[in-house]
Amino acid sequence: MIADYIKEGKIVPMEVTISLLRNAIQQALRENETSQREGWGDGKGRFLIDGFPRKLDQSHKFEESVCPAQMVLFLQCSEEIMLERLLRRGETSGRSDDNIESIKKRFPMDAKFKQIGSSM
Repeated sequence: MIADYIKEGKIVPMEVTISLLRNAIQQALRENETSQREGWGDGKGRFLIDGFPRKLDQSHKFEESVCPAQMVLFLQCSEEIMLERLLRRGETSGRSDDNIESIKKRFPMDAKFKQIGSSM
């Protein structure tokens, strides 16, 4: 199911994505507890989540279901540069969504976040 969404450049249902993220974060925190007992790591869970959320309702649901975000990092560049970089990544990534059709479906989301960010 997830592969089909990605292949078509569609957004995976937020419940699925949030569940996967929650499980991965919980696993990493458990492993970090072990690392701290062995003398390294500060015991704090810090995660950089790339590509999610893409919509404001996803952001709210993630914060309700997993944890509040401490920071949002928004990197800005032109659509032309994004397209060039993603197509170049597609040459080696093996990702089925690194094609021009799927990539261009993502651009309206970037515009929506720019609008939200400029109004804050």
